[in-house]
Amino acid sequence: MAQIKEAARHEFEDGSVLQQETQYRPDLVARVAKIKFDQLMDELDKQQIFGRICAYVYTIEFQKRGLPHMHLLVIMSAEDKIHNTDELDDLISAEIPNVEMLN
Repeated sequence: MAQIKEAARHEFEDGSVLQQETQYRPDLVARVAKIKFDQLMDELDKQQIFGRICAYVYTIEFQKRGLPHMHLLVIMSAEDKIHNTDELDDLISAEIPNVEMLN
């Protein structure tokens, strides 16, 4: 997060950038996206948060409004691959939020 703030620090000094929409600041959007993509790859490859990676390939695309997104394919080592649903459930979980608690 500190890198994101530093990358855009001089842009925020006068406060005008906070009133702009992302489509008018592709330079900032690209910088922030690059920092986030690099952080994700660092966590996956160097920190091995899901295990050892044998290979990966990715592409970065921009939507019509200029917002970047990444398509990423990760190939895990044989000993770190997910072999059944129980192993998958240990890594991923999802909950439907309680709407009453949100209000």
